[in-house]
Amino acid sequence: KEQPDLVLLGQQSDDGECYTIGAVVADHLKMPSLTQVINVDVQDGGLRCERQAEYGYDTVQVELPAVISVGDAINEPRYPSLKAIMGARKKPLETVAAGDVGIDTSLVGENGSRVRCGDFHDPPAKAAGQIIEDEDTEDTVQKIVAWLDERKLI
Repeated sequence: KEQPDLVLLGQQSDDGECYTIGAVVADHLKMPSLTQVINVDVQDGGLRCERQAEYGYDTVQVELPAVISVGDAINEPRYPSLKAIMGARKKPLETVAAGDVGIDTSLVGENGSRVRCGDFHDPPAKAAGQIIEDEDTEDTVQKIVAWLDERKLI
């Protein structure tokens, strides 16, 4: 229905914190995707994006149309005034179902997710450590060496 030049998304959603929504939307729209973007500049019909990487930042050029997922460092949020909040309550909100835009509902949401979360449990409690206290340093060293040797650690 729409042919956007830019789809701008946050990095997280209800996808189990897997950060996959941007890539899935880009794949569905057949557009390139960038994630963890913290700065965007429009240049010559494309975008120059700075994104967080494992060890610093990457600068990437992408042509439009594109899907961009921004990280939380993209901006400082602006908070609306009370008047704007009250005005927003009166505005119409169009709700569109997945089927209305040609999306097979078995392929989206929890049913369509390829990510499955298993059962989570607390790790087993560790046994208390053994404290060796002796006046004689030589005896203490012998006890520690024997303890390590017993467990095949030396």
